[in-house]
This record gives sequence, C-alpha cells and structure tokens, in this order.
Amino acid sequence: MKVTVSRRHMLAAAVTMTPIAALAANTAHAPRLAAADPVFVAIERHRQAIQARLAEHDDDTGMQLLATETDAFLAWLTTPPTTMAGVIATLNHASRRSDEDGNGDHAYTHLAEAARYIGSDVLAAGERFPAMIAATLRQIATEKLL
Repeated sequence: MKVTVSRRHMLAAAVTMTPIAALAANTAHAPRLAAADPVFVAIERHRQAIQARLAEHDDDTGMQLLATETDAFLAWLTTPPTTMAGVIATLNHASRRSDEDGNGDHAYTHLAEAARYIGSDVLAAGERFPAMIAATLRQIATEKLL
C-alpha cells in the first residue's frame, strides 16, 4: 500500500519532534518551564482541576470542583504564553480531551458549556484567546528578527 505524506503532516511532525515541542507537550516539565513562561502553571492547574472534577461523584463536592475548574480554565485562557514552547503547550492543551480515554470535551470546547453556566467572563476570554495567541506569535517573531 502506498502512503502519501502531505507537507502539512511533515511540518507537523517536524514541529512536534523538536526538543522544545516535546517539553511543551509534556506538562511534567511545567515546573522547570514555568520560570520561562507562566502559561505552564496555568495549564497544569487546569489539567489538575479537570481530573479532580472527573474523579468526584458527590454532587455537592462536584459543584465546588466545577467552580474551581472554571476558575482554572479562565486563568489558562487569560494567561498569555511568553515563549514558543508556551504557545505550543497552550495549543496542545486546547486540543486535549478532558479525560484520559478521549471521550470528554476538548479543553477549549469546554468554553461554551462553562459560559452557559458560569457567565460571560469565560466567553469573553475565549473570544480573545485566538488574538492573544496571535499576538504572542507576532511578539516572538519580532524578537527573533531583532
């Protein structure tokens, strides 16, 4: 069977194979990378809040954990990355499923549900999120040119 590899797949593979991308994709390196980019702490807090909520089966505690998760979600959405590794980690986190088996929402998709129940702050942050990432990339690109 002939396999065709597109340029998009080759570029994606090249990006994900770089050491920085490998570190950014693995939140276990968050403490070391947090000194360079605060978004790693925000991602890790959001990930832990998701896991805590998913593990809870008591309704009252679950509602408290949902509020904690929403706060962590809003913090992540509003923490601009300051490094390319942070941008990569942020976009990886946005595309990850909220549960380990892949049946849950993507972190970024959680936005619509959270906005419906929690309020407009989350929705407004989500609407600004792509522009924040674009601004970070422009800043990084400008720094590289100087």
